[in-house]
Amino acid sequence: MCGGCSRHRDIVQNITACTMECQRSTIEDGKKLAQVLGVLEGLQRTREVLLKRSTDLTYLWMITCLIIQICLPKIFIARWSRP
Repeated sequence: MCGGCSRHRDIVQNITACTMECQRSTIEDGKKLAQVLGVLEGLQRTREVLLKRSTDLTYLWMITCLIIQICLPKIFIARWSRP
């Protein structure tokens, strides 16, 4: 074989190998990206649940504080006004 044909074959083989490696890398990166996206979606759902629970707890705490503000003075007065 002449040097030109051998060189051409080497270039084609290098391009083919490079293309295959790029495809493999792209597939691996895609799989990693899909995993990360799944984790992020799970975290988003957890965030939404925690936000709802936080809102519920804040509402309950406000009601508790209101009850304490109303009832505590009455209890205090009733207890200390006894002879």
